[in-house]
Amino acid sequence: MDEAEIDDHARQLVTAFALPSKVGRLNGLRSTDEKRAKFRTGLGLMPFRSDRTTRLSHADSSPSAVLTRLRDLGAGERCVVFEEGREWAGTLDDAVAAVVGQGYGAVISCLPGRLGYAESESGERLVLSLDE
Repeated sequence: MDEAEIDDHARQLVTAFALPSKVGRLNGLRSTDEKRAKFRTGLGLMPFRSDRTTRLSHADSSPSAVLTRLRDLGAGERCVVFEEGREWAGTLDDAVAAVVGQGYGAVISCLPGRLGYAESESGERLVLSLDE
């Protein structure tokens, strides 16, 4: 995936799942590398709409359970990860292994504006979905 595709994932993720009061600010933080770092930090603060998220219980939040849930909801093999230090594209398996249970804020965008996963530093874990 190139930078434009990663930016598209970011824009659609924010537009679909962020609190309406946060959408403009978060989308505005994609224009420079410095602002992108603030964007990733902002996502780690979990600014997501409760009507488009499902909180996972401890039993449902192991890496294998998260991977199964995302696949059951239609996630493909490629995704984009937004974590505090970087953003990257990779396989869903690698993304879940890198993010779930690692103790830092991160978001996986599986289907742009349709499906994702978010985890906070405090361990809160959410499935972001328009279809669930």
